[in-house]
Amino acid sequence: MDLKHTEDGGYLAYVRGIPGCSAAGKTRTEAKAGLADVFAMMAEIYEEEGEPLPAFLLAADER
Repeated sequence: MDLKHTEDGGYLAYVRGIPGCSAAGKTRTEAKAGLADVFAMMAEIYEEEGEPLPAFLLAADER
């Protein structure tokens, strides 16, 4: 997970190598929590479709 300060004064949390896997927030904590929600949603989608989680999601979740 990477975190950067945005021009509007907020933060962007993202995972390199996973397109679209990012979350913005007013604070670092908000951005990180949003990214955790993104991971949870991605995992839920794979589970609903009966698919195993891709290796890139498992590796990113361990960081």
